[in-house]
Amino acid sequence: MPVPIIRIYTLINKFFEWLSLSLLILMTLVTMYRVTMRYFFSFTPSWTEELSCILMIWLAMIGFAIGVRERMHLKITLFYDSFAKPVQKLLDILFLLLQGATGLYLVLAGLRLSIDQFATTMSAVKIFPFAKRLMPNSILYVIVPVTGILILIYTVIHLFDKNNSFQLRTLDTEVSKKLEGLEDSWE
Repeated sequence: MPVPIIRIYTLINKFFEWLSLSLLILMTLVTMYRVTMRYFFSFTPSWTEELSCILMIWLAMIGFAIGVRERMHLKITLFYDSFAKPVQKLLDILFLLLQGATGLYLVLAGLRLSIDQFATTMSAVKIFPFAKRLMPNSILYVIVPVTGILILIYTVIHLFDKNNSFQLRTLDTEVSKKLEGLEDSWE
């Protein structure tokens, strides 16, 4: 694989990891502000709850995509392990195709939802603190097609990258490889 493609892939992944970290920090700060204002000043800003919900939804959707990238989705292997290796490979391909279909659905439905909700606004959150216009609802839903695109990218990589050229070399990856090695020794 050409190195520039892998660099772009790595940059995209780092961007979404940093974005999710930033969303978590911002959500924590907004919640702390809300609690502080309510406890010490008996005043609860109306925008804090709505903004926290938006940040939580965005964080969950990005986490969903990162979970697909890292193959961290829930898997019950009771029956899967009893099948022969060729059947397991066939099931793996089927699961990846279903995962890709889910990503495609998220792209299509998310785009439609974002476009449909652009004219409506949220009840309390403004685009900028002193702006007159409230934030459009599409801000909440725009993460859905983005997540779908990421899932499609990760699914294609899982299907066709046999040399693991796109596998990110992170501390978590190294730790999970060591744990997999230990897991085999427990059996």
